[in-house]
Amino acid sequence: MKRIIYAIVILFVVLGVEHAYDSYSHKRTEKDEIEVSAVVENVFENAGIYESECEIDGYFYYGPMYLSDDGCHELLSRLAGLIGVNSEYEYRRERTDTGYDAVLIKDAEYSRLELKMITVENEENENLIGQHQYLSVNLKIQNSVNSGFYYRKMIADSVEKIIEESEVKYEDLGYDYDRRHNLVDTLSVGIKGKIYGYMNLDKQKEIAGEIAAGMKAEIVFDNVESKPENVDNRRENTDDLYSLYAYTDEINDYVSVGMNKININIAFSYNEDDNVTYVNIGSPIVNYDY
Repeated sequence: MKRIIYAIVILFVVLGVEHAYDSYSHKRTEKDEIEVSAVVENVFENAGIYESECEIDGYFYYGPMYLSDDGCHELLSRLAGLIGVNSEYEYRRERTDTGYDAVLIKDAEYSRLELKMITVENEENENLIGQHQYLSVNLKIQNSVNSGFYYRKMIADSVEKIIEESEVKYEDLGYDYDRRHNLVDTLSVGIKGKIYGYMNLDKQKEIAGEIAAGMKAEIVFDNVESKPENVDNRRENTDDLYSLYAYTDEINDYVSVGMNKININIAFSYNEDDNVTYVNIGSPIVNYDY
């Protein structure tokens, strides 16, 4: 099962399409993210889920300016420093079909940070090539839900600071600049918990319900995906997988689908080869394949 909504948003923006979502609220306030992460940690601990991975993923419009290799390196290095990385990272810049990708990577024992400045070039007239800059942030952390939510806020604050420091000012660019930010800017956090063995459907619903209740979330809709039993009948209903979409005031960011706001997505997946059940939690949604 795949969740590709954010990829679609990014693609549509690059191609110049006005609206992929009905709306996306992107507010930067200090809500109770520690309490939200504590809910997940407590539910995981009670369910015997001790292995987890947290991923923070963001994509932002930086502006319509020219950036050289040195300029990209300096900007990504500055952002890395705000996040806490000051040395011993890998940097490269490569030509692409649409422009350039500048990439800064920092690998650590339990984490991996990847920052990108994506340059999209367009021919504005016969003698002028324009550039638009898009900033991508991806941080993966092993076995630390609290660190994930902590760094989510740090990344949000750091990116906001970088954009504010840009030489391109909103008041000089007007509506188009604001529109691009509204369409492009996204920041999500995803948590994947791992438990050995197949988790039956009732247990899946119980865990999802506990997480939603702990976050004071109202379920917008849920779903059970069922497939036929294994032909050898070794396990019954091992393909029954539960997912829900919910909204809570405890988290500020949300996506709007139709008339509904969504900022919590909980979905279960099962790897039969490894005999492992995954609990996937995303805010505003799970935006990776599972």
